[in-house]
Amino acid sequence: MITSVTLSGGNLVVSGTNGTATQPYYVISANDLTVPLSNWTRLATNLFANDGSFSFTNSVNQSVPQMFFLLQLP
Repeated sequence: MITSVTLSGGNLVVSGTNGTATQPYYVISANDLTVPLSNWTRLATNLFANDGSFSFTNSVNQSVPQMFFLLQLP
């Protein structure tokens, strides 16, 4: 579950809880929600922390009018 989305300088920081401790997750993105998931771009592969929390930081690109992010489990 995403619990926080903030801007820090030129970065978007997304964090949350309820992941499975030490298990992997992917952060994928697209600028159009109608694009099939198979065409989204994988930005990161990370592990949930021991308490199931996660945090992801991505630089904000002002030339892209919108960007959608999704946490995906393998």
